Amino acid sequence: MMNSLRLHSASVRRAVASPLSAPLSSSAYRSISCSSSSYISSSSSSSFSTAATPRAQRPLASSQLPRIVSPRQTGIYPLQWTQARTMATEGPKIKVKNPVVELDGDEMTRIIWQEIREKLILPYLDIDLKYYDLGLEYRDQTDDQVTVEAAEAIKKYGVGVKCATITPDEARVEEFKLKKMWLSPNGTIRNILGGTVFREPIIIPRVPRLVPGWTKPIIIGRHAFGDQYRATDRVIPGPGKLELVYTPVNGEPETVKVYDFQGGGVTQTQYNTDESIQGFAHASFQMALLKGLPLYMSTKNTILKKYDGRFKDIFQEIYESTYKKDFEAKNIWYEHRLIDDMVAQMIKSEGGFVMALKNYDGDVQSDIVAQGFGSLGLMTSTLTTPSGEAFESEAAHGTVTRHYRERQKGRETSTNPIASIFAWTRGLVQRGKLDETPDVVAFAEELERACIEVVNDEGIMTKDLALACGRKDRDAWVTTKEYMAAVERRLKTNLKSRLMYVVSVAVTFLAVSIVIVILRLYTRLYFVRTAGWDDLVIVFALLSEIALFVCIIIEVRHGLGQSMHSLSLETVESQLKALWASVPLYNLSLNLTKASMVLLYLRLFPLRTYQIILYTVLIFVIITGLWMVFASFFMCIPIRGAWDISSPHNCIPKEVLWSLNAALQIITDMTIVILPMPLLAKLQLPRKQKIALILVFALGTFGCANTTPQPQTGPSSKAASQ
Repeated sequence: MMNSLRLHSASVRRAVASPLSAPLSSSAYRSISCSSSSYISSSSSSSFSTAATPRAQRPLASSQLPRIVSPRQTGIYPLQWTQARTMATEGPKIKVKNPVVELDGDEMTRIIWQEIREKLILPYLDIDLKYYDLGLEYRDQTDDQVTVEAAEAIKKYGVGVKCATITPDEARVEEFKLKKMWLSPNGTIRNILGGTVFREPIIIPRVPRLVPGWTKPIIIGRHAFGDQYRATDRVIPGPGKLELVYTPVNGEPETVKVYDFQGGGVTQTQYNTDESIQGFAHASFQMALLKGLPLYMSTKNTILKKYDGRFKDIFQEIYESTYKKDFEAKNIWYEHRLIDDMVAQMIKSEGGFVMALKNYDGDVQSDIVAQGFGSLGLMTSTLTTPSGEAFESEAAHGTVTRHYRERQKGRETSTNPIASIFAWTRGLVQRGKLDETPDVVAFAEELERACIEVVNDEGIMTKDLALACGRKDRDAWVTTKEYMAAVERRLKTNLKSRLMYVVSVAVTFLAVSIVIVILRLYTRLYFVRTAGWDDLVIVFALLSEIALFVCIIIEVRHGLGQSMHSLSLETVESQLKALWASVPLYNLSLNLTKASMVLLYLRLFPLRTYQIILYTVLIFVIITGLWMVFASFFMCIPIRGAWDISSPHNCIPKEVLWSLNAALQIITDMTIVILPMPLLAKLQLPRKQKIALILVFALGTFGCANTTPQPQTGPSSKAASQ
């Protein structure tokens, strides 16, 4: 049943037009939002046409859909279908090694979620999203089994990102004509995964805090299991005796008298387990160590002496046996406090601590902390397990029903999407850490930075943040669509500016190289009045470095690092052509520099035995250099295949080529660094001068360190854009 419960594929979802582009009528939008219908923009009109289609009787896994879905089913006809899929799938993107489980949600957050995915995630990442629809109507259609299977998928793949969802009450049961009042999907997922929910504020300096003294983050660790969220409750219709019966596996039932009702009332039975509390404790201590912050555990153990006392005792035992030394080494501490005392201390404090709270307390206090830091839309929420085997991130707020109703009426809305964006980014950061893909982590952090900078630096913000800043006029805030567009623009600018760092570094080192070579030639020609072969070779090395710099500039000018969506085919080919030319120049510059070093040694050290060794090394450098230059030049046959991906061609696997090149570079680097050391040690010089001279030559080891990671950096990473 796992596959049968997954909704439409990523391909169809990527093909739909932006749901924020135009307000829809109530009936049209409901059919799209709740029935996952597809609609697409008309190429001849600025408005959007809607083609609501019923949910498939047997929804398929995302990997199955492209083989069976027709344009008639989706409302997307041949030209539009092709264009939509092309725009969604082409272009050089950052590869995410392993899948991420995507859990869709309800109402306004569902609309924002789709916009984030289509505008800020898919254009930049090559990612396999395992999609589950947790919209309320589909949960009802599947008897909430889709929620269970979504949680199992997170256990399987390790990382999930979740949109806000509706937890139905009596009014929602009537509104959606539900079969029953389904449990909270968050509660279901937490009970399957276990672990702890940590909520941390997103701090934006421009947004004033309602609690001005909070200058440091307050992280709420919420126990994500049991208590009220898995309680059994009922209405007592009249007088009677309430008892609690515990039946051991091997033993006689034990009856505990609870209350004698003299009339009607209510009752609730809740539970928790030692195993879950222990996992909560480990996760909380680990988070405190990770953040370098003290940890406070808060309960009401003076009233619930057994129930809350069990939490207190387990935390203290684990702290004493496992974490005390680590805490003391970091100069942080653990302390248990009563919940009412802790809340009072929290308000008076400057922040800078982790609070471990039971399920209900964590739910309430996390909203208080979020509002205290400026807005409920500025709070991240992550579910983590102590083992790190499962991780889920989501927005800490709800589905923003009030804004959704306004949108249904055709009115503009200004809903804060920052927490939903951070739900994606925190999941991507975890995925990148597990997969050891720093590019994925860096992209997620860059997207977070763009969200904050749009508000903090540009003053572009949604209505909730504007009100927090004391601005009530309409000009102070933008719509959700306008804010998202600003984030998209800022992200592109930030990613492009990172490329300019490449240019600035290249300019700096090129300038230093030119100055050094000029000073060297000036000294040799005007003071020594003789030049050697090593001087001529270093000039050629400098010329090849200048040519390499020109290639880098051409690549940047032709969209290096930008999304392929914004580049023409001619621009892409120009970029790849410059890349193809830069790789041989890169290898040529390195090997000419090494040859110049060996020629310098030949001039400085005339000892015959040593000369034979140097000539042998020189021949090896020349041969390996020629191999590197020609192998990179003829990496593809015909050569045009290096930039014209439409023409038939065969290429050397880049992993093999760059790994071999890196190995040869390391060998020659180490050889050139070590060669002069024995002779330098025998020089008749004062001890301090000899040590200084050896250290100068030893600086070449930095070159070796830079050469070592070449299989992942340098030209090899750029070649991945092919």
